Amino acid sequence: MKKTASLLACLILICLPAAVFGAEKVVEKTFQVSPDARLSVEFHKGKIAVRTANVSEIRMTARIHPDEGPDEDLDLVEIDTSSSSGYVRVKVDYDQVQRKRSGGLFDSWNGTSLPLVDFDIVMPDGGRLDVETHKGRVDVEAPSGEVTVESHKGEGRITNVRGDFELSTHKGDFDVEIAEMKDVQVETHKGHVDLKIRGASDFTVRGQSHDGSITFAGYDIPVERDSDRHRHDLWISHTEGSGANRLELDTHKGDIRVELVR
Repeated sequence: MKKTASLLACLILICLPAAVFGAEKVVEKTFQVSPDARLSVEFHKGKIAVRTANVSEIRMTARIHPDEGPDEDLDLVEIDTSSSSGYVRVKVDYDQVQRKRSGGLFDSWNGTSLPLVDFDIVMPDGGRLDVETHKGRVDVEAPSGEVTVESHKGEGRITNVRGDFELSTHKGDFDVEIAEMKDVQVETHKGHVDLKIRGASDFTVRGQSHDGSITFAGYDIPVERDSDRHRHDLWISHTEGSGANRLELDTHKGDIRVELVR
């Protein structure tokens, strides 16, 4: 009997950490959409992985798990969605967590870390994508339509961009690969963006920087610098070929490196 009790106690001790640290909540949804549907995702902290396929649906899996806060908060995190055949919107809602911790939505709360949400999404290759994140990790295989990414203190990699592209980042590091050049707009504040553009033959570059840097490889792009040694501003205005595609670059205390491949 004592041996049985001891064995039971050992099993409880072994299993307890898995139960505590393995806590998570999973939300899965599928949306039937048109081939050029727009997907919009807004989340706070976590990860998002987007892949494309020859499908007529958007498949989303969201894994909600604790960061530094209590496990019981997971059930209070909601994944709000709205959809039509041409549009799917996904947003992480933390309102219930903040109400619980503060005693009311409009009262102050202790500011402990919110639960993390990791997204795994498959969408049509012909679709369009908008991502907005705060402190999130972005891993995107871009659809062929326009792509917009807005990040605050986040980082990531975006590949196979074939449509109009816009990236705005604050204190974030991003690697971006453009497979087919269209209009490209990149803005960073205290971050670093490494931009590789294939098929770069007909484009117009407009750029400016304050206390940052913009550098080019592949083409000799002239950069005009402020003559005042106390300032570190620069401007860029250059056209190659027909100038049909716009490349707009803006940085404040950040760095943008552009590799242009013919």
